[in-house]
Amino acid sequence: MTASIRRGVIYSFDAAAWTAVVQLDGSVGEVVMPVGEWVPSGMLALDDGVAVLLFDDSNPDDGLIVGPYGGVSGWNYPALSGLTTGQPLRATGAAAAAFGALDLANANAVTGALPHGKGGTGLSATPSNGQLPIGNGSGYTLAALTGTANRVSVSNGAGTVTLSGPQDLHTGASPTFAGATLNGDLSLSGNLSGANWVRATTYSPTWSGTGSNPSLGNGTLQARYARLGDLVIVWLLVTMGSTTTYGTGVWEFTLPVSMGGAGRFVIGMAQALDAGVADYVGVCRGDDTTDRLRAIFSSGATAGPTTPHAWGSGDSLALTFAYQA
Repeated sequence: MTASIRRGVIYSFDAAAWTAVVQLDGSVGEVVMPVGEWVPSGMLALDDGVAVLLFDDSNPDDGLIVGPYGGVSGWNYPALSGLTTGQPLRATGAAAAAFGALDLANANAVTGALPHGKGGTGLSATPSNGQLPIGNGSGYTLAALTGTANRVSVSNGAGTVTLSGPQDLHTGASPTFAGATLNGDLSLSGNLSGANWVRATTYSPTWSGTGSNPSLGNGTLQARYARLGDLVIVWLLVTMGSTTTYGTGVWEFTLPVSMGGAGRFVIGMAQALDAGVADYVGVCRGDDTTDRLRAIFSSGATAGPTTPHAWGSGDSLALTFAYQA
């Protein structure tokens, strides 16, 4: 028993039984033969050539019509006409199929998750409020955004993620900060305001003499300074006590910040008080080679143990000086 493919010619077609009367080449009679379910009825018209699979060459009744025989380019395949590019063949019933759009909401049409390598996420879990697919190095993980304390707060809702800061920072806002450090220039379009935008800081200067050093004893030495950029302003007040000694030579006071530029030519104010007797007004001058401050009075003498007067308990020396650091 040998199977073979033979050419045949249709004489009639029974759509109810899905059979056809066909005459095989080389035969004088016709036989009724089943037709493959995939063969469109439009290819089974009178005198159409068909290909017949004979399971036994010696028995022409034992065969199956498997399709058209020869060229069919001039014939419009009915099941493939009017298609839209890209549409797949899908089951439309228990024993029916058609080309059309794939229904992704149909659980029978799709299974599993589209991997990230094919343009999907590889995730099948339902995300909770605010969760997003976030790359993890090998795919995606469902996770919510996390904020940073005092910087960014995250509020998750149904279909929403809201990010907020501790205060408004837009161009019309007036944010408040406990402090700020700037490494570049500060550009202002308005004015600096507030009682504390520049604050004075205390410091402890050294009071010395070019011969021998004075000793404060029970007197007081108060010193403060403020700095704005490279501008330094110094306030200094020495009040003599009953045990204060005055050393020898010219008096000098150290500055809080090293001077820069031509410091020898920077001049400040000086006041010497001879308690109950007189006030003396002079100037003070900084030396950028020693970073020290001296007071000079109208007599041309620099402040010292007897200049501009003999010092005693209750007397004071006040200096105000501004310079470039």
